[in-house]
Amino acid sequence: MARQGGRIVIWPVYFSSKRSRKEGRRVPRGLSMAEPSLQEIAAALDGLGVGYEIQEDRRYPGAPGRKSGRILVDQQGEKEALLRAVAQAIKAQRS
Repeated sequence: MARQGGRIVIWPVYFSSKRSRKEGRRVPRGLSMAEPSLQEIAAALDGLGVGYEIQEDRRYPGAPGRKSGRILVDQQGEKEALLRAVAQAIKAQRS
């Protein structure tokens, strides 16, 4: 599990419908979306009552030429469950 100082790292690519699992998507295709933003992920985390820190100047290791930013989450649970909850919250925001 990717952790930074005890916190879970979340990259927008984890939710991207334009990426395959091999390219970094971490949620099922049905929960993925086009162009997820850091702000949408942060709003979803706010709704879930989870603390976080946004780092906009970071680059996803699988795409070092593009600054996508990342979010460090103060969560001690299962990362996959958190990613699914965030994806569902973003889907609900968009509809």
